[in-house]
Amino acid sequence: MYVKFIVEKKLTASFDASLLRIALLNLFNYVIKFSRAKANLLVEFGSFNGPYNSQIFHGRDYGVGFDMQCVGRLFGAFQRLHALSEFERMSI
Repeated sequence: MYVKFIVEKKLTASFDASLLRIALLNLFNYVIKFSRAKANLLVEFGSFNGPYNSQIFHGRDYGVGFDMQCVGRLFGAFQRLHALSEFERMSI
């Protein structure tokens, strides 16, 4: 298995470095955790200009995904879309 990361060139922002580190570690760990069955993984990270002169950051991966019938539950509080037995427990 290999993971290819594509990060937008010259990406800049003002932020709390420790919080960003935690967020990115979680993102990358979950990509690996939930994509172990795939031989090759791709993770993209970048930004675009938003309203009111804001900068919006985005991340994208091509992992296991989810059933589109569950899309309404995806970002609900404490929603689990896969069985606990499908993926091993990881800690950072």
